[in-house]
Amino acid sequence: MTNKKKLALILFILACILLYTIIYVIPGVTGALKKTEIVNYGELTVIDDITCYLVRNEKVYLADTNGDINYYYEEGEHVRKGTKILDIQKKNVGEPKNEYQEILGKLGSAIGKQENDVTSFNGIVSYFIDGYEDYFIFEKMKKLKYDEVSKLNIETINLTRKETFVKEPIYKICDNSSWYVIGWVEDGNVSKYVIGENVKIKLPKGEIAGVVEDIIEDEDKWLIIMKTDMYYVEFGKMRSGEATIITANASGIIINNESITTDEKGNIGVYVKKKNKDYEFKPIKVIITDGEVSAVEVSYFYDANGIETKTVDVYDEILKNGRM
Repeated sequence: MTNKKKLALILFILACILLYTIIYVIPGVTGALKKTEIVNYGELTVIDDITCYLVRNEKVYLADTNGDINYYYEEGEHVRKGTKILDIQKKNVGEPKNEYQEILGKLGSAIGKQENDVTSFNGIVSYFIDGYEDYFIFEKMKKLKYDEVSKLNIETINLTRKETFVKEPIYKICDNSSWYVIGWVEDGNVSKYVIGENVKIKLPKGEIAGVVEDIIEDEDKWLIIMKTDMYYVEFGKMRSGEATIITANASGIIINNESITTDEKGNIGVYVKKKNKDYEFKPIKVIITDGEVSAVEVSYFYDANGIETKTVDVYDEILKNGRM
């Protein structure tokens, strides 16, 4: 091998050693290439998308005679006890078509008792029924099972028409003083719900406020029961639909959960880069989390003993993976 070739080989080996040192050795000593991020103040909203079901106290009323129907109230109007909802002008309207027989057989205790089409309690007038008025009720909702409910074929029937036969359904009254929105969530999402905590429920035609009343285990899912007394435009008509539940909302320093770690004492916190490029552990106090990111207190917080504790601040640079 010539001297030139030997020199080239030596230079190549030295270059490889230098490159290895730059890539692997120096970062390990100085932390120069550690992955970091700048944290900022922001807002975090914790949400959950579910298929929901409306549970109401409601009664379906039947015609007490054959005849033509004259309605006094529109769908969704609130009426007081003793209000006359409609009149039926008696007349012979032919032979019954039995189109409501199947749904009548499912109503059970949801069939109301009344005379002269006068309401027996305060509530919302509705001309839509689905046959599950005796299924989704207060007394039964905590015993409902996902495997059964998810297979239901819920179809809404519009009762408004020109004429009726005796004992056919003609309207229903729904008690809106308190009602429920229920639905099932996976194991990974149940921690978002806390009994007694307020939630916002975004339904297809508007948003209402509610409170988590109960959380019930149902095999590999959890039944969430939320109570409300808010007005909803399709309260008497809707039985099931897609909903977005807002379980928490807070402002603070927004941090990815992968950046959160613990120190040798078990304190929860993050590593913050100092001016000399070293890293300092700073404890944090999580306000809320959605499982992926968290909103934490800014500048300082008070620990369990009431001691003021310095924490992360806006524009701090922290380790992404949470470890040194």
